Amino acid sequence: MNEINFKKFYPVNLEKKKDEINDFWNQIFKEVRDEKIFELIEKVLRNKSLKVDEVIILLYNIKKVDEYLIRKNTELSDFIISIKFDLSEKKEKRKECLMDIYQAIVSYYNKNEVETALNFLVEDNIDLKKEESEIAQVYQEYSSSKKDYILFLYDETIKAIKNNKLKETLEKFYVSEEREVFSYIMEKVLLDIVYYVKLEKPYIEQILADFFDRVKHEVRIESFKRILNYYVEEYEEDEDISICSRVIMEKIHEYLKDPHKNSPKWQWGDFSEAQIEIMRIWLVSADLEKYFSIEVNDKVRLQFWRRYIKYIKEVRYFERLKQAIVMLTDEHLFIEFGEKGNAAYCYKKDYISFSEINNLSTNFRLKSRPNAEFFMSHSGNWEVKLKSTLYRLGYSVKVWR
Repeated sequence: MNEINFKKFYPVNLEKKKDEINDFWNQIFKEVRDEKIFELIEKVLRNKSLKVDEVIILLYNIKKVDEYLIRKNTELSDFIISIKFDLSEKKEKRKECLMDIYQAIVSYYNKNEVETALNFLVEDNIDLKKEESEIAQVYQEYSSSKKDYILFLYDETIKAIKNNKLKETLEKFYVSEEREVFSYIMEKVLLDIVYYVKLEKPYIEQILADFFDRVKHEVRIESFKRILNYYVEEYEEDEDISICSRVIMEKIHEYLKDPHKNSPKWQWGDFSEAQIEIMRIWLVSADLEKYFSIEVNDKVRLQFWRRYIKYIKEVRYFERLKQAIVMLTDEHLFIEFGEKGNAAYCYKKDYISFSEINNLSTNFRLKSRPNAEFFMSHSGNWEVKLKSTLYRLGYSVKVWR
């Protein structure tokens, strides 16, 4: 007779539920009154041995241990090294300390002497051979890397960001996004922002944009400066504003606003003229795309005028005036109309202001050929002709795509 496989009748995720229940009760066990913690500390200071469960209580409450030791003028690292296990218990049981040792390392990521002491505690007391638990595997990865924990975690975070597995990696290494060490990692990532942006992956740019919301103001501003400097350098090469990540530039704009419109002066006070200029150019490009691509749906004219965005100071759209798109430079006003069959017009800058255009009931003044510097229909080889005309007015393009 065949044996019945009872496992197939188990409730789904029974093992996982069992672990969750164990974790819950272990947590309850570790949460003790301060008096109990202080009592165990004194036992160690008197060179007394502790049972595994007692050591776990100290490790779980390590911040309170540290505070108590400060009053005793004792270094936490020295205290950890002096911990002795009760030899009457099975050595195998000491592995139960591993999660709390690891979490103590996470908590003291910025104190090498504490990290070293905790590693000695493992090395001297816990045999990890043939150990297959998840925390043992995590600890062995960290230990075998021969790196300080913060460097180890940062390197693993880099891999995770590259492979779009940040959430899974944090879960694997038991680092929640609320932990101080994760905030430290976020800051390091943002200060290396150019490295990540050069990978040219949209999901990485989204991660960076999310990090902006979760770091100190000083780190955020420094990161903004570094990425804008990079964009400035790249734009100077071939005047292609598409080098700027939309999601990152939108996030910078969300914090600092338009430097020439609705942003308080102090917002951009520490930024260079070149950094401010690249933001202005990007905003103009975004406006051109919005008006030509969405409102008017003319990708050809969008591509043409994008080549001249370094000259365009502001763009406005007036739907009721035959979908007029008005572009202002230092010297001229250029007007395109969304509706078919309308020419492009160019006027001297002071011919009409945006506020005057806003009050117009007809587009008669916008299509005044006698007052125009030039007008040109969009027929035949109009792009070449318009390019030549603009060149004579002083508008040159570095690279013509």
